[in-house]
Amino acid sequence: FAPRLTKHNHAHHYLEKYHLYARYCMLDSNPAAYYDHLKFISRQKVADSFIKRFRKTGGPHSWDIVTLSSVKKNALDFARIEWPKHYSNAPNFNGFPIGWPEIYHKFSYRPSFFDLAIWQHIAGEDVLQGLCIGRPSRGKTHLTINWIERSFAPNYFRGGILLPTLACAYEYARLLGCRRVLIKNPIDSDIYEKYGFTPFALRGACGIYLGKELEHG
Repeated sequence: FAPRLTKHNHAHHYLEKYHLYARYCMLDSNPAAYYDHLKFISRQKVADSFIKRFRKTGGPHSWDIVTLSSVKKNALDFARIEWPKHYSNAPNFNGFPIGWPEIYHKFSYRPSFFDLAIWQHIAGEDVLQGLCIGRPSRGKTHLTINWIERSFAPNYFRGGILLPTLACAYEYARLLGCRRVLIKNPIDSDIYEKYGFTPFALRGACGIYLGKELEHG
């Protein structure tokens, strides 16, 4: 099930209560189901938050037909087949060393990995607008966003994917008990600095990192 940003979405309170059951009963018996549940909770919270905001501000109409979901085969197929049609360097995965099916395979073996697909319903079809993959540290001190990409098609929606992607990462990291969210090897650090990220030194790790400390309320 994927939260959809519509005007009638009230599952939040039920999911909060059910999370208590998941925490104590699902982790030991079915880790994959447990972490899938936490990721669903995080997407639901973000969807609810955006809906409330747009009701007050009359925000982008395009968000009313957006779905936040986990990364499944349909998203990987869309990224593999449709996205390269709009790349300037399609044979090289738009600058990525590998394609999204390979990226997903490298991360999905860990049940706690972070994944997000952002879909938009346009002219009767579901269009993939963004993908993100990451994972928490072994000790759950931080959640790292390792890969993120948006569609380069002409119908890329107004508002962009970065805000909902970061919001879902924050919520999932909080549910895991992480203290911060990291961005590994950002293409443009200035973009993330606008959202409160600063250079972060991760001991023993290769690459460039940005970090943002989380508030736990």
